[in-house]
Amino acid sequence: MKNKSAWVVRPRPHMIYRMREFLEGNLVAVGWPALGDLTEMTTRNEIKDRLNRHYPGNARTIGAATGCLFRFVVEILKEDFIVVPDGDNVYFGVVESDYRYEPALATDQEGYPHQRKVRWLKGGRPLPRKALPGRLANTLKGQLTVFSIFDPAPVRGYGALVSLPDDGAARRKLPIGIQTFRMIREEGCYYVDKTAWVRRLVDEGRCYFLSRPRRFGKSLLLDTIKELFEGSEELFRGLAIHDRWDWTPRPVVRISFGSGHFGDPDWLREDMAAQFEAIEKRAGLAASDSSAPARFRRLIAELHERTGRRVAVLVDEYDKPILDALDAPEVARANRDFLRGLYSVIKDCDAHIEFTLLTGVSKFSKVSLFSGLNNLIDITLDPRYSAICGYTEADLDTVFAPELPGLDRDEIRRW
Repeated sequence: MKNKSAWVVRPRPHMIYRMREFLEGNLVAVGWPALGDLTEMTTRNEIKDRLNRHYPGNARTIGAATGCLFRFVVEILKEDFIVVPDGDNVYFGVVESDYRYEPALATDQEGYPHQRKVRWLKGGRPLPRKALPGRLANTLKGQLTVFSIFDPAPVRGYGALVSLPDDGAARRKLPIGIQTFRMIREEGCYYVDKTAWVRRLVDEGRCYFLSRPRRFGKSLLLDTIKELFEGSEELFRGLAIHDRWDWTPRPVVRISFGSGHFGDPDWLREDMAAQFEAIEKRAGLAASDSSAPARFRRLIAELHERTGRRVAVLVDEYDKPILDALDAPEVARANRDFLRGLYSVIKDCDAHIEFTLLTGVSKFSKVSLFSGLNNLIDITLDPRYSAICGYTEADLDTVFAPELPGLDRDEIRRW
């Protein structure tokens, strides 16, 4: 999978300030309007020859212009990042089209016919230049019209960009121990946007399994998905998925085994009954005293029938009832058998389910615990989802940038 590149494009094509046009038209552009359509240009020499005919100049000027145009027309690819510095502010976007030529704008008065469509991040709102990591801020001092960012790590990734504090230098609350997405967003905590990965999950499949160590953000990820399916649009404004999601609410069944100790023989059945009762009460459904699998099956089917929308099923700490009972083999086996029956419902209710994600810290054999659930996609070691939980170096350089001054990161690593 190709790493996305990052490109700086200045907002003055043909020496005319066009930041407003960039934002309103969802585009970036360069000048040299007399050159005509460059769609068929594939080499630097072709562009250089046309520049010499229409904008003759010294070798240095022609060379710089050739480089800028070649990068803009040929080298920039869809899904690459665009960075547009504008005084004290910087705008960020993602390329959405190949090069295109607008002949109506190929005049000295307009002067920006060579274009790329762009999806602006943060709803087209800029970030203060002073909020950027030092490496990125220094890179933007270059004078070329179009150039690549040598180290795009601080730019790459929706999560890093759209979560930067809007006021730059202001520090936010650290979300220590907070596993509730709504609380993080409403209280203004730092948040690393993982919603682009969620969008990919929904686009590429329906039933997933993810294993990560404890305290790695699994519960927050599930809570984020819960709010997404429940249509909490206001919590996702400014995030990657906001403009790419149908905000019609869908029913969600979220099961969590994160609390309690399941080494006691009856704890799992009692806990599961209490969770189902709470879900039924919130949904306005009649309580049931049937077995856990039957109750689970009825709950999913009735939610689908009542709302007309298929259900999202989220299971947190799927393996904790077994891990808690490892010192009591009989209880562990009983808990395993109970969970096997419960999880088999997911396969049986496939027609009623839109999306499923099970998370935990271990990777039990699909044969022993998920028998029948043969459509389960394990993304634990999938490199495309390596950053779906936790923080990366780029996240530290961007989202948490206001916390970094004065910290000796090399010393921290030695700890």
